[in-house]
Amino acid sequence: WRTYYEPLIDCTGHGVGVAAVTALEARTRSRPARVVVQGFGAVGRAVARFLEDRGHVIVGVADVDGTISADRLPVADLVAVTDGFGRIDRTRLPQHVTVTAEPDAWLDVEADLLVLAAQKHALNADNAHRLRAALVVEGANIASTADAREKIRASGAFLVPGVIANIGGAGSAALA
Repeated sequence: WRTYYEPLIDCTGHGVGVAAVTALEARTRSRPARVVVQGFGAVGRAVARFLEDRGHVIVGVADVDGTISADRLPVADLVAVTDGFGRIDRTRLPQHVTVTAEPDAWLDVEADLLVLAAQKHALNADNAHRLRAALVVEGANIASTADAREKIRASGAFLVPGVIANIGGAGSAALA
């Protein structure tokens, strides 16, 4: 399994990144996007690297312990202090970052793009009203509820569903 899986570990994150960049371009963005990544496991790390490599700015990252935000979060520095399960070591973060343990604080970070890369129903009817990003890309399976998607649509924001955005790993596995 390790021989098979490890070469494909970033495929889903790469696909989510491609979906995000494509959606940003379709919305005629001429400046780099400010990005929040909810979840910093394999998918979240890969999509954060992908977007940063293309000039976008990571301004927020959430893991199981809360949300880290700043005007710019260097992805390589965050990856260096993240364990294999996506938990970021807060004792090793730079001093200029804001850290909060409040649930769903990633929704409150001012951003153009939110990537949902962690859990089922992360965006739901109870928290969708807090969304600040105009674009949401689902990198996790079933990352939003039907009620949340309706609220997003009504607010004028746009959501790229996981069935489109996060097919990379499954597609690669099927082809292997």
